[in-house]
Amino acid sequence: MSEHIEDAVSIGVRDSAALIVLLTKRVLSCPFTLLEVYTALDNNITVVPVMVAGSGYDFAAVPEP
Repeated sequence: MSEHIEDAVSIGVRDSAALIVLLTKRVLSCPFTLLEVYTALDNNITVVPVMVAGSGYDFAAVPEP
């Protein structure tokens, strides 16, 4: 099952010129989103983070890695 998910994400992202990630409060807690971002970065695809005003995303509250 996981191979099918990885294949679907890889095919969808791999054929893209860029991946746009809307930064909302919980976007990076979604495993599929993380897999898409990883796949894009692994394939040298531009990742464009977009902050959505009023979404509740607080950059100051994000812990440093």
